[in-house]
This record gives sequence, C-alpha cells and structure tokens, in this order.
Amino acid sequence: MKIKIIVVCFFCVTLSKTYAWGPEGHAIVGRLALRYVNEDVRNNVLSILGNMSVDTAANWMDNMKSNSDYDFMRSWHYIDFPKGEEYQPSNNENILNRLILTYGELKNKQTLCFDQIRRDLYVLLHLMGDLHMPLHTGYDDDLGGNKRIVQYDSIKTHNLHTFWDEDIIK
Repeated sequence: MKIKIIVVCFFCVTLSKTYAWGPEGHAIVGRLALRYVNEDVRNNVLSILGNMSVDTAANWMDNMKSNSDYDFMRSWHYIDFPKGEEYQPSNNENILNRLILTYGELKNKQTLCFDQIRRDLYVLLHLMGDLHMPLHTGYDDDLGGNKRIVQYDSIKTHNLHTFWDEDIIK
C-alpha cells in the first residue's frame, strides 16, 4: 500500500511545475515526492535510503551510466515509437515496462533482499521523473531530441534534450 502511495504522489508531483530532469530536476522531483507522502511512507523511504540523500538516490541511475556494468539499464530511461503511430505494448526493455516490473517487485518486497529493495527505490525515484520528461517518451527518429539543435538567448546548448534536462532549470 505504501508503494502505491509513493507512485501516486510521484504522478501528482511530476505533473505540476517540475520541468527539468537533469541532476537538479531529478533532485527536485524526489524532494517534492517526499514532501507530499504520508509521514510513515517518508520515514520508510528514508530508512531504506539510509545515509544517502533523496537527491543522490533520484540521480543514481544517471550516475551509473558511466559504469559499463550498468549498461543493461540504458533502455530503461525512455520509450520510443514511430511518429504517427500509437504506442503498442511490448515486452521490450523500456521505461514503462521497467516501472511496471519495479512496482510489482516493491509490492512484494518481503520476497526481496534489502539491496534489491534499495535499488528498486532508486529506479522508481529516477524513472518517475524520466517518464514525465517529454523527450523520454516520444518518437524514435530524433533520438529524444538529441538530433534537434537549440539556441535560446545567451544559453549555449548542444541539443534540445540537454536544453530541456539541464539548461531550462538554470
């Protein structure tokens, strides 16, 4: 039940005015989620995180991208489909399927070891932010905005994805 509350809160919080998903954006999503859950849920999450801050936990998946041992998680950050077509459910490794699997695991956390519960919490914290980032749920032909160059005022940007993830919050 507590996990359901966390998921609902993430949906409510991330649909509000949290528009950036770089390190600071993920931290904001995590902090807001903890602000709006019941105290017992917040305490449960914080006890699982231990000495790790929610900011660090929410960014864990992105931090692991530099470690090739975690390459299997790369496709978990997004979901793509061809332009002009509706999303068709599949068994592919993508953000939607990973969130469903992670939520299912946490619903039955009594069957998991503590390290798996903690990792699932990191995944949930991070992917709920990514799910609501428009460039993580879109067309496959532009690589999530990475092929679209953006220049805005004096902000130098490499591409639309970087602009949305990081520059917008600055």
